[in-house]
Amino acid sequence: MQLSLGQTSLSRKGMSLMATVTLMLVSAATASQVNLPGLWFWGSGSNASIAAIQGNKSVLHGAQIYYSIGVGHVTMDAKFTPSGNLDMVKNMKSLGWKVHSIISCGNITTLQILFQNSDEFIKNATDFAKTAGLDGFNLDFEPYSKDQYGGKLGVTNNDGLMYAEFMNKFANALHSEGMELSVDYFSNLAIWNLPAMNSTALDTIISMDTYVQDNSTMEAYTQMAMGYLDFSRFGVGVCPQNSSTEKPYGPDPCGPQVWSAPMIKERLDYLLSLMASPSTQFRMMNMCCSGIITPLWWAGLGDFYNALAQN
Repeated sequence: MQLSLGQTSLSRKGMSLMATVTLMLVSAATASQVNLPGLWFWGSGSNASIAAIQGNKSVLHGAQIYYSIGVGHVTMDAKFTPSGNLDMVKNMKSLGWKVHSIISCGNITTLQILFQNSDEFIKNATDFAKTAGLDGFNLDFEPYSKDQYGGKLGVTNNDGLMYAEFMNKFANALHSEGMELSVDYFSNLAIWNLPAMNSTALDTIISMDTYVQDNSTMEAYTQMAMGYLDFSRFGVGVCPQNSSTEKPYGPDPCGPQVWSAPMIKERLDYLLSLMASPSTQFRMMNMCCSGIITPLWWAGLGDFYNALAQN
């Protein structure tokens, strides 16, 4: 078994990577069922985005499609406020997709208020999600810059612990209504305390570290995550070249990445190797884009899911 991508192959020292993967998958398949990881997109829910995903979904072999759309946000005084186009939510739900509302905040002062007084926020968000027909929420809190966001500088380890407590409380509230909670993280700021996050009731923990284009760096970040996280909840962040220039769901936020067929193959071969072991089977891939990606990426994804579906 090997990912084709136009018959491209990569050499490795000693036994080829894919020969190793083949042996691993054969032995693993006899011991456990290999689940198909979901595929997660995010954006405005534009017609072009929906058409791109629907037009290529046959290559996914029935893997669950997730979509994050902004239909709620945090106010400066840490309140939940609905926003966005709920008709888009209904449209995507009718296609069988799981739809989550992404909630972003970059102000640590606001987040500290929220973590200390979260009950009202969680109740209002949960009630809204039920009414809107959402499947859950995705937390994208990135309190980096005072100049950009107006918050005070300095995120502490205590902020990370408080964030984990908030995640746990929010996740349990959503679970009581049949919904889920996911979080996006980097490993370069104390707001993301990976051991504390792993001890919560979060459904999916998505790495933004792995957005990097260099495959060796991506693999290093993934290996680091293995030391802290339950991989059955892990979301691998992937930042493919987007074939659209629409903003803000075009090439941003990952920059001007240009992927060749061999690069895509190497990335997906590595992810395929993780699926060979029950301990490193991850839950989903977050494509960090609206779905309007290059044909090379769709071809690579097709090979990836086809390889898993055959085992």
